Amino acid sequence: MAAAVRPYAEYALEATGTPGGVLAIGDSTGQVIEIGVGWANLATQTPMSPELTFPGGSLGKLLIGLAATRLADEGQVDLNRPAADYGIDVSNPLGDRAVMLRDLLTHRSGLRVDTFDASFTVDPPSVEQLTEPAARAPEYGGARTRWASPVGQQFEYSSLGLDLVARALSSAIGMPFADYARTELLEPLGIEHTSWPLALPEATSWTPGMTGYMVFGGTAVPTPTVRARTVYGTGIETTASDFTRLLAALLPEVAETGRAPLSPYALQAMTTPHTEVTFFGKPSGMYTGLGIEVRGEGTVMHSYGHAGCYPFGWWSTAWAYPQLDLTVTTVGNAWDMRQYEYLPGCWAWLVAEEISRLRAEGTRGGHSGPSASEIAGVVTAERLFGLLGVTDQLPQHAVEQMARGARPLPHQHRAQWSEDEFSDGLRLLEDAHTSAQIRERLVSRPGLAQYLELVGLSWGARDLLLDPKLGA
Repeated sequence: MAAAVRPYAEYALEATGTPGGVLAIGDSTGQVIEIGVGWANLATQTPMSPELTFPGGSLGKLLIGLAATRLADEGQVDLNRPAADYGIDVSNPLGDRAVMLRDLLTHRSGLRVDTFDASFTVDPPSVEQLTEPAARAPEYGGARTRWASPVGQQFEYSSLGLDLVARALSSAIGMPFADYARTELLEPLGIEHTSWPLALPEATSWTPGMTGYMVFGGTAVPTPTVRARTVYGTGIETTASDFTRLLAALLPEVAETGRAPLSPYALQAMTTPHTEVTFFGKPSGMYTGLGIEVRGEGTVMHSYGHAGCYPFGWWSTAWAYPQLDLTVTTVGNAWDMRQYEYLPGCWAWLVAEEISRLRAEGTRGGHSGPSASEIAGVVTAERLFGLLGVTDQLPQHAVEQMARGARPLPHQHRAQWSEDEFSDGLRLLEDAHTSAQIRERLVSRPGLAQYLELVGLSWGARDLLLDPKLGA
């Protein structure tokens, strides 16, 4: 698997403008394969290494959901009781019932979708400051209220909501959430590098192992140290290997052994889909469980886990695939500042998707994938023979004229051009005119479909081929 995914992971760095990345692949045996590619720090030319820590952002929500599910299974908390019963005085002014722990875990409390409660100093606010009826969201000087809808009415992704769950659990068990997670969930699994550094009373500084970068076109700027005020909901620090081991313990085969943090019944309860996950009103194809995200239910690609980001320098994903006996965690140290939310186009997401595809297809050996020249030929052919519907053959001299006449635009860097590879890509789809024919040809060339997306990103576009949009 390592040999199969490394070429793609390295290519994806350039395509997405990411200095470096780490991936960790595991399974129910507990074995973990770790790979680092690229750079952890560009200024010092420090290579990316798997043991380096990073701020996991929303990856921490998975641990909050895990703790809540376990404590509920043990009868120490009731997820269907009001959060106020556990010392969290949170009341939705738009609703006619109390906010339950389950509402907070499934992002249905009515708290507005939030970005990130942040500061440059360690200053965790009180619950009352955050949730009082007149409280304002932090974005743009409090332009919006904290509360968006009545309790239980709709999905609103809230980091604050999960942070409140962690605080409620702390109250219920009489110990800080970070201490409970460490002693009851992490240490029994041999997980040693995951913590909530900003939750410590003496926390005054925080330096992740890998530098995060704000990317502006071709320039990467080190991101300032932003501290999460919702320390449990977004303030986790971890490694890719730690989260892969954690997810391996949440595979059904492990749960049935009794060595896992959850019983089979509790694992099913945690990973049962509740509500479709939307981001800024757009469907994501995922559903929320109890502090966890679920997708592909009923298919071989069924997975559960979480994505995470930490502004403005890191994007990560962590998924368990029970049908594939696979767990994957990926993190890249870049944030494309052209856009705020771009999870499907970031290095971590693309590489995780490629790993699961390779496992599902049983791929063992690696390949370098097609070049940008070959993909330019493929896109040219798709436009000519698919979109325009040209049925006669393009003369060889015309193909040669195009290949030889290629030149870089002024002031633009261009990857090494290959006339032969451009011609090969064009000829691949020359007699493919329908959606089915084009897709069949793409599949025939190993790695082509996957690298199309990467090259498109490097050219500043997604969905290079029009056929999937136009086909029947």
